Parts: sequence; C-alpha cells; structure tokens
Amino acid sequence: MGARVGRSHLCGVAILLLAGCVGQGSIADEGTGQMWQGTGTKSGPGTFVTEKCPANKTCTNVTVHHEPPGTEAYSYVWKLKHRALVGIPYGEEPITVYVVGDRAECDKQASAHPAQGNMRLSEDPAERCAGPVWVRVAP
Repeated sequence: MGARVGRSHLCGVAILLLAGCVGQGSIADEGTGQMWQGTGTKSGPGTFVTEKCPANKTCTNVTVHHEPPGTEAYSYVWKLKHRALVGIPYGEEPITVYVVGDRAECDKQASAHPAQGNMRLSEDPAERCAGPVWVRVAP
C-alpha cells in the first residue's frame, strides 16, 4: 500500500506501516486485495488497492486479474529500509501499491512521493507503474 500525495500521502504510507501493514506484497493473479480511497495534497485523491486494509480506512474486497474485464490499475513499489537497534541497515522490504486508473494516474501518484526517512520509491524501472492489471469487486 498505499498511499497518496505529499504529506497526506506520506502520512497514509506511514499509517500503513505503523498499522502493522508492513509486508504489503504484490497480489497474485486472481488474488484478493483491499480497495480504498486516499486523499492527498499534491497529487490529489485516488483509489488504491493493497494486500491489506490500512488502519482507519474503509475497504472493499477485490480480486486482481491479469486480463479484463475489470477496472484498470498499475502498481508501484515503495522500499522500507530495515535497521538494527543500533541503526545499521540490514535490508529493504517491498511495499506494493496498486493505483486504480491509467498509467498516467499511477505516474502522478508515484512521482508525488519523495524519499522520506526509511522509505523511498523503488529505483527499479520494472517496479514503477507495472501493469496493467484489472481489479474486480469480489463477490
């Protein structure tokens, strides 16, 4: 997850992490996820899908598919750097956020998130607005 714009978006990502939602991985074909609305100050509001529902969000169960029908979505990856108690980094954990909309919407949402603290947008071009996938509301 998750995830939005400027301070509001970074707060949303921070909420994802602080709410025990670390480990937001990519969703396998026909796998389930949680769709939720985010608000932001730089990139504007958006609709997101993450593996788990962020704290303080109302979510809808969805499935993610590699073929239509459904609502188009693209994913980007945040990296959370893990540090030992003494501050030594020992690895990064990927956090996958799907942006419901076209690739331009994903680019807009992803580019609004500069690196902050232990979090940064993945530098791997394959993890920037990958897709499309199609999101369907679960029965």
